[in-house]
Amino acid sequence: MSDDGKAFAERAVESLVANGATDINKGLQVASEVLADRRYRNTVTSVILLSDGQDTAASNRSGPIHTFGFGTDHDAAAMHTIAELTCDLAVIQDSFAQCIGGLLSVVVQDARIAIECVHPGVRVRELKSGRYESRIDADGRAASVDVGELYAEEERRFLLFVDVPVAQAGEDATQLVKVRCTNRDVAAGREADVVGVDAMVQRPVEVQRERARVAAAEEIAAARAAAERGAFEEAGTILQRQLYSLRKTMMSMVMQLGDDGEEDEMLERLEEELEELGDCMEDGAEYERTG
Repeated sequence: MSDDGKAFAERAVESLVANGATDINKGLQVASEVLADRRYRNTVTSVILLSDGQDTAASNRSGPIHTFGFGTDHDAAAMHTIAELTCDLAVIQDSFAQCIGGLLSVVVQDARIAIECVHPGVRVRELKSGRYESRIDADGRAASVDVGELYAEEERRFLLFVDVPVAQAGEDATQLVKVRCTNRDVAAGREADVVGVDAMVQRPVEVQRERARVAAAEEIAAARAAAERGAFEEAGTILQRQLYSLRKTMMSMVMQLGDDGEEDEMLERLEEELEELGDCMEDGAEYERTG
């Protein structure tokens, strides 16, 4: 953008005034038109939506939309819905600077993970990919996840469940799956294909940790849904049940590691989060106050 263009944009922003109503959909429509009609096209494009009001309308726009809710009256559910529809995240106010910096550090686009079973008896049973679109072939022999954009040093983790046949006599190891990632390298401007190391039968501590994390995320979502219906007792029961399960996993991991066992930092943070959520869902007033 030229200096004149920057000055024009600054004047346009400063001229904005609030007239009372919140029309998120109209704002997104204008942003989409700006992206579609611009003369100069960057490699990475994105829209940032800031709102302190409530609006239930949302549309599926091209390109990721980062959403920020601020103030006591913003619609958190709408913020999450808009972000998820465009394959991005609704984030808190403190992450605004991080979001701006992140737009300048996108290193991979159109990332896609492909999983192929190696052993003829192995089948993919389930793939936990969160908000990312995933699919499993009808015969269970292959699966994939559409990841999209990745920032520098960013990680994304997915949990894969497979059915493994009983090992035959003389089989020292069972080859499970082969994983590869195709993507477009932003800096190089070309397609890339990365092949991972074949996975074999293992039951490391990392798997237990990841199972606990995914299970907690699912139960937290269920508890929030119950709280939104006003079923705070049900929400508390869900969280207490998951907290008990998490603590059993933590004890099992310490026993498995023996003398080398120590407290797991990630699971400790997860335990604290479940406790805090349980406190804020005790009743409607507390839930409305803390969100």
